[in-house]
Amino acid sequence: MLSTLALKYCHQILFDPEFLIRKEFKFKKLPIIVRMLIMQLMDPAERFALSLTSKRMETEVKLIKKQYYYPQIFFRNRASYIQLRGEAGFQICCYSRGYKREVGGYHRLHYNKGTLIGNTALAINKMSGVFNMDGLEMVFTKVTPRTITRFEC
Repeated sequence: MLSTLALKYCHQILFDPEFLIRKEFKFKKLPIIVRMLIMQLMDPAERFALSLTSKRMETEVKLIKKQYYYPQIFFRNRASYIQLRGEAGFQICCYSRGYKREVGGYHRLHYNKGTLIGNTALAINKMSGVFNMDGLEMVFTKVTPRTITRFEC
């Protein structure tokens, strides 16, 4: 019953002539049920970016983690790239000055000057709070692509 009410509320916001004048709305002002439905429709990259906006959003995103994801970490040159197996379009680039998300271009998510391994660990820890993880794969690639080492956990 509550989800039906939430869908009616979303329909009212989207199609009621009174609301058509406004092109944007405050996400945090929506009822919790509506926010949960919207977050379930988001792809993993959007949920991860939303969880970084505030502690409240991080808590709400943690409440809906239902799917299991299998992260893969690729170490190449002076950067590491975190991808989710089976999810095209999700890529986090970690380097010595923090980590960032690639969507069209790179958007910085976190700035923390440190080591590559330290910033990769920060990103994985943050992801483990947002997603259910079903293992982890790490791939180390040298400059010559014929030398590849894989570790799976």
